[in-house]
Amino acid sequence: MNKREKKEVELKKRSMSYDINNNKLVCKSCGNQEFSVLPFKEPTASKQSHLCTKCSSALSKKQDYASNKGGVAKISEKRSNSVEFTCEKGHSWTVNLHRGYKNWCSTCIKLAKEELKKEYKRQSTKIDQENADKQKILFDSAKVQYVQSQSEMSPKNMSFEDLFESIIPVAKAKADAYCALPDASPSCTYEQILTVYKILELDVNRAKFILKGMSTDSKKVGYKKLALSLHPDKNRHPLSNEAFLKASELFNSSS
Repeated sequence: MNKREKKEVELKKRSMSYDINNNKLVCKSCGNQEFSVLPFKEPTASKQSHLCTKCSSALSKKQDYASNKGGVAKISEKRSNSVEFTCEKGHSWTVNLHRGYKNWCSTCIKLAKEELKKEYKRQSTKIDQENADKQKILFDSAKVQYVQSQSEMSPKNMSFEDLFESIIPVAKAKADAYCALPDASPSCTYEQILTVYKILELDVNRAKFILKGMSTDSKKVGYKKLALSLHPDKNRHPLSNEAFLKASELFNSSS
């Protein structure tokens, strides 16, 4: 080998555009052949590949970025001028090697948002259930208090006459007014007339409250006496049928 040939070989080695086997070196990313092509070794590769200065610098920045995020970056085998990122959870995606990149793994971001929504839904459901439980406890407590108060207020050993104690004056006034009428039925006794008005003037809610504290036998005896006095076949007062139906309904609902 003469001096000229030796000089050419030396220039080839210095330029690094050829490898030691005299093969031309081409940038793995952009495909350009230039004198500044530099060798690099990928993490998963056993042999050296080659990148130009521009691609090597861009890859180094992407690898630093990926390392800070807990992932890795390498030259894409499927697309030119591209880098493939892999996050710590194994999600992979490809971006342009020479463009800026700010967002890390969109799959992780999406999964995080979905998990946040699920957590919010779980917390919302938990709060709703807690409120429902509190409402139920308050309702049950109020119900118990109401039952106790009603039990304490329930009349004990009430007599049948207590039903009409407060309305006798009104009933008597109306009975007297009816008896004074010229067309009043002569077949009605004053007691029958008075009984009709006592029933008609009776407050149903108050009557049920008093009947609640009476014994079954007392109610039966009292109702039988009223029924005999109010029945239209026995009582000729024009309102006797209305009073009879009201008394029947009242006592049937309290039995």
